[in-house]
Amino acid sequence: MRVLWAKAPLLLRRHPPVLAAVVLTAALAALAAAALPLVRAGVESESLAGQLRSMSPLAAGLEVVVDANRPRGGAARRRAAASFARSVAFLGPPVSSSLGPAVIGGTPAAGTEVVALARTGAVDHVHHIASAGGPGVWIADSTAKVTHLRPGGEIPITIRDFIGRPVVVRLRVAGIYRSLEADRGNPYWANWLQDIRNLGPDPEPPPQFVLMSHATFDRIAPRVYAFVENRYEFPVDPSGLSFADAKRLDRRFSALQASLPVSAAGSRLGCRKDDCRTSSSLSAALQVAASDVAAIAPTVSLLSGIGLAIAFGIGVATGLFLVRRRADETHVLFVRGESPLVFGARTAVEAALPAALGLATGTGAALLALRLLAPAGTVTGETSRGAVLRAAIAVLVAVICVAGGAAAAFPRRSGPPHPRVRLLRRAPWEIVPLGAAIALLLLVVGGYGLAHDQNGATHPRLAVFLVPIVAVLGVAGLAARGARVLIGRRSPARPVFLLAVRRLAAARGLLVAVVVAAATAFGTFAYAATLSSSLGRSAAEKAFVSNGSDVQGIVDPSNTITSPFAFPVALAEVDQSNVSLPDGSRADLVAGDPAALRRALRWGPWPDDPRRLLPRLERGGTPIPAVATPGAPPTDAIVDQGARVPIRVVGHAPVPGSSAGRPAYLVPRAALRTAAARLHFLEPAPLANGLLWAKGDPARIIPLLTASNLAPTYLTTLDHIASDPSVAAAKRSYGYVKVIGAAAAALALVALLLYLQARQRAQLIASALVRRMGIGAAADAAAVALEAAVVVAFAAIVGAAAAVAAARPIVHRVDALPQYAPAPVLTVPWSTLLGGGAAAVAVAALVGGGAVALATRADAAEALRVA
Repeated sequence: MRVLWAKAPLLLRRHPPVLAAVVLTAALAALAAAALPLVRAGVESESLAGQLRSMSPLAAGLEVVVDANRPRGGAARRRAAASFARSVAFLGPPVSSSLGPAVIGGTPAAGTEVVALARTGAVDHVHHIASAGGPGVWIADSTAKVTHLRPGGEIPITIRDFIGRPVVVRLRVAGIYRSLEADRGNPYWANWLQDIRNLGPDPEPPPQFVLMSHATFDRIAPRVYAFVENRYEFPVDPSGLSFADAKRLDRRFSALQASLPVSAAGSRLGCRKDDCRTSSSLSAALQVAASDVAAIAPTVSLLSGIGLAIAFGIGVATGLFLVRRRADETHVLFVRGESPLVFGARTAVEAALPAALGLATGTGAALLALRLLAPAGTVTGETSRGAVLRAAIAVLVAVICVAGGAAAAFPRRSGPPHPRVRLLRRAPWEIVPLGAAIALLLLVVGGYGLAHDQNGATHPRLAVFLVPIVAVLGVAGLAARGARVLIGRRSPARPVFLLAVRRLAAARGLLVAVVVAAATAFGTFAYAATLSSSLGRSAAEKAFVSNGSDVQGIVDPSNTITSPFAFPVALAEVDQSNVSLPDGSRADLVAGDPAALRRALRWGPWPDDPRRLLPRLERGGTPIPAVATPGAPPTDAIVDQGARVPIRVVGHAPVPGSSAGRPAYLVPRAALRTAAARLHFLEPAPLANGLLWAKGDPARIIPLLTASNLAPTYLTTLDHIASDPSVAAAKRSYGYVKVIGAAAAALALVALLLYLQARQRAQLIASALVRRMGIGAAADAAAVALEAAVVVAFAAIVGAAAAVAAARPIVHRVDALPQYAPAPVLTVPWSTLLGGGAAAVAVAALVGGGAVALATRADAAEALRVA
């Protein structure tokens, strides 16, 4: 028996299909196991790189803020900042700022709050609207509008002093610049967003800057201020920073933050322990990257587990096929008294070298993909070591599964089975997976199968993905049984079809196993593709509903457009506080001009486009025509501020501006005003919001909208939905599942080849018989190719049908953005499924033809040796 152990490491080269199955199984196990550390690293680097691409050197660098410095000595502190920058190798020349709060006096808008600001190069980094030339200060256009100041005039600024009489300083106005709120994306002001932009729809706009030179500020500051604020921004070039470099740089920033208040350089800047703050947007970018990883970590772990489960399951099947392939050898060993455990251990030795090859292939493919797809610097030694260790453990478990499958299939001595065992064997095994699928589906529908991330979004747990797998197992088994019965009742006349049909009808449990494996693999792919397609459409619809068009802004609901724009613009009133249905349930009311809405709204290529219903609103009439959201209860009236308003629902479609989980109705605003005058309720309604929707290039139209009489605030674009981390995490999750399903499909085709190889002797004898019947080799190969193609096509149809059916109740509960309307919509990617199924069928036909070619070249001794 020692000779068997000596030959074991290289034995599988005599069985190429089994060898290929072991290699591919190990590769899939390694790929799935390495996914967690590598995907984490990829998401970190991708998130950081996306932020660094839009990050200016000032934002990526170190910012030092001294809250309270004496007004005198500003020039010395600026020289100290320049000296400090030269002493630290990675810091660039600083941009120094001195500022203090002020108010304007002696103008039509006396008491208007502003901020006196001296900043290196500030006037050169704003958009000039008007200039008088010469020295002086620059004021924002919004300040000029309320104060009626013009270039060449004087602006009196002071501070609020409740003790003595305030000092008023008069400064010449040299020019007017466009408000920084309208200059979105200016990298020079990246660290000043909290000072220049509205961060929400409700807060008042922050005070505007009065820009001046450092010399002017140093001259007036001792007269006006007791203390001033100094900011020093030391730039760092973010281009080419890898995630590892960014982490090292952030640690250096942290060290500077700890040492600066107690160092001599910090003292020259005016830093004290309680008045000196340092920060960098790089730290925030790293935190965002960590948040993105935290959002997808449960899903990546889930997908890694799915891939490992598939790999281990196919490992067990490979062990079963290995015993079937070597049936004569196993019977001889059984007669000689070898135990299943010893045979399983020798099988593990036989699979060791192929598994090592699979380990190298899977891990190498994962690292190569990460190196090609992720930003430079993502693959580090630490990341690689973690991935290799996890992959090695997974491959070891896969080898144990192969050995376990072989040991389970090894012959055993046993007496006649117990009557209960015989009765149990007659029961269809498909009952078990079907029952498990129903139980899991009930858990998922009940909410157990969903996890919630820090953003409130739902992500699937393992139970969500196990539903189609176990469902396909049961459905495919029952379908295979029924199909064998049906095809055995009628035989076609043509020899090719006759041979294929007779082989399928005579097949036993091995064919059912192949069908189940192929259906499960394709079902996993179809399930993930359906969820991914549904997510894509859901996210896009949510973006259009929440943002209406390319640009959305908050406006006063009583605003009107006084001068036309060169691009489509529409105004709407959204009332979420005063409207209900007659039964008392809350509802949203959106009112606007249908013609303007039809021009300005955006939508995708979907049949539920709300714009197709807007012409019905233009007809007007009584009751008021209304478009209701899908699922809105039927009604003939709404209650607005206590008044019953008759409406007539003319269709159902998603309504822009509506909120999640609540019905909404879109009505013509002119008709609503008429009803308000007749029924005596307020229009616009109390607490109602006004929305502006504009279609066009956001970079071009946002400044024009900001400068208009509409004065919109909190301007947003479609990107705030498309770039949401929860959407990106879900898309990655389903994309990985599709890859795992495709890999499992490849292994299922290998299982088909193993099945055809397992009946090689019967195939050789059958080929000899059909030759004597006058059927050529081509017809014989075509028959087997047709048989393989039918098996895979049948498995693909069953798997796809079961997966889509399982996805239908789940897609409505796996919502990456539950805070936005509308609800998710099931979208089946038929073209993707048909293309993938056709490719699998074509490959299966080639596998079948190749199996015949291998069988034809085999000799009789080999045919008699194997089963």
